[in-house]
Amino acid sequence: MEEVPVQPQPQVTPQKTNWKKIGLTILIILVVTSIIASVYWFFIFERGSFNSDLKEVPKSQVPTSTPSTTTSAEKDETADWKSHSTEDFSFKYPSEWSSAPASTGGFANFADSENKILISVNEHTYINPQDTPENLAKKAAGSRQILNKKEIVVDGHKGIYQEINSEESYDIDTHIGGVKQITNFSEQDGGPRLTSGTQRITLFIYDKENIKEYRDIMNLILSTLTYLK
Repeated sequence: MEEVPVQPQPQVTPQKTNWKKIGLTILIILVVTSIIASVYWFFIFERGSFNSDLKEVPKSQVPTSTPSTTTSAEKDETADWKSHSTEDFSFKYPSEWSSAPASTGGFANFADSENKILISVNEHTYINPQDTPENLAKKAAGSRQILNKKEIVVDGHKGIYQEINSEESYDIDTHIGGVKQITNFSEQDGGPRLTSGTQRITLFIYDKENIKEYRDIMNLILSTLTYLK
């Protein structure tokens, strides 16, 4: 039997690994992945958080256009009010109120038709040196509860404003200093002459359920008060 000669196997030469090429490929993949991740982060998270910070403005805060002109009634709420004047001062009060002339004590009274409120105005000032607005305010309050007390200025005159609560009424009591008036002294005391003193104006509120409304009326009355210069 004839022996078949064994053919020699060809030798395979292993190829060298190109580490430089592999490294470059990995670097490119990392860069591309980083870019994609950055874009994804911006659009999903950053943009989302920005939108979540936006809050809807309530309709009540949306500015609306207003007419450039207003009616006379809007400009002056006291336009149709009555006027009360003396030689020394003047003021206005609601047209539906009735008035009573100054009594012996020198107070003129003005009240609404239902007698829910009454304003008492002293037409003769207190001219003694100790009758300052502060002293007279303390004397008027007495032992009653003072809920609100502050300094005010009426037609350039400094005064005291206080709100006093009692069982009978809720009083808005004002004492305005430096008020000039013609005082009729006797011939023996030198006759009429110009003096300076403190005037008291008090609003008595008997309907305590509408104190805010009547307080606004009192503030309007004080805003119309003018004095002899």
